[in-house]
Amino acid sequence: MSLGNIIIYGAGSIGSTIGGWMTPRYPNVYLISRGEHAKVMKKMGLTLYKGASQRSEKISVDIIDDLTEAFNAKILILTVKNYDLEAAAKDIFSKLHDEAIIVALQNGVENQFILPRYFSRVIYGVVGYSAMTLKPGVARYQSRGPIYLGTIHNKLKYSIEEICRIFNLGLEAEITRRLQDTVNCKIVLNLTNALFTLVGLNYQEPSSYAKLATIASKLLNEGIDVIQAAGYKEYPMKNYPSWRTLRLGLKLPSFVRTHVLKRTVKHTILNSMGQDVLVKRKKKTELESFNGYILSIANSMGINAPLNRALYNICKSVFNRPNFRPLPIEKVWDQLDLN
Repeated sequence: MSLGNIIIYGAGSIGSTIGGWMTPRYPNVYLISRGEHAKVMKKMGLTLYKGASQRSEKISVDIIDDLTEAFNAKILILTVKNYDLEAAAKDIFSKLHDEAIIVALQNGVENQFILPRYFSRVIYGVVGYSAMTLKPGVARYQSRGPIYLGTIHNKLKYSIEEICRIFNLGLEAEITRRLQDTVNCKIVLNLTNALFTLVGLNYQEPSSYAKLATIASKLLNEGIDVIQAAGYKEYPMKNYPSWRTLRLGLKLPSFVRTHVLKRTVKHTILNSMGQDVLVKRKKKTELESFNGYILSIANSMGINAPLNRALYNICKSVFNRPNFRPLPIEKVWDQLDLN
């Protein structure tokens, strides 16, 4: 059964994978894409790889260049990042007004402040999987979801149930009635994105897994401390370690933390910040949405968050450098004053 056309606004790795999974199972899914990525998908289809597998799936997807080509758009899945969100919201409103339900799949909390200024029906999604565009028309993903769907004050009950059902035709999705806990738990898990980008994890081999694992463990525990102090509670998320596991990581011997990190790296993809900074050479990142957000809570509550603060300051400085290259882990260790 179709409830109307689905438009995916932002055909990057997340938007493309969702479009690829849903297209064979739901009629009238359209991806807005331009440039070489669009050209390849129009001609050759979308190619998806799972994990480290060399086996691919090729899917014929419907590409449109602009919202002016959309008709009967009932659901708009918005996958642009926060730093492009305001411009995207203005574009969507100018062409669709407030006619479609917006499904917002951004990291962080900024979308909760930007989108309600334009749209009355917004469902927020916390993306629980990683994906990466390898080249135009080709993407690799970690798993088929999950995506956790929720609304502020748990409104839009019927709409969110229907959209969750539609998502589950092609990927794993579930409804969370604790949106803010879910969002903040994901922000904590994303705190290591800046660290791993800084040293180039999954982009080049780090010189010391032991030091990297120690920094990551301390960073995550500091983040948990901050959001717990702010009143947020853990929301269990598939594919990610529990808070208990993260707490235990600080108490484990170094060689155990190192082994866990090495094993984890084998099954992960270059994180979204790393893709922006190291591959796409963008100057805009999600640093403010993750580490900056944690610092804003810490500052407002008078909580000390020295590791996140030091990492934030380093990344703020070096990510903007022309031709940035990952730093040796020993240099990062020294700059974070962990000796």
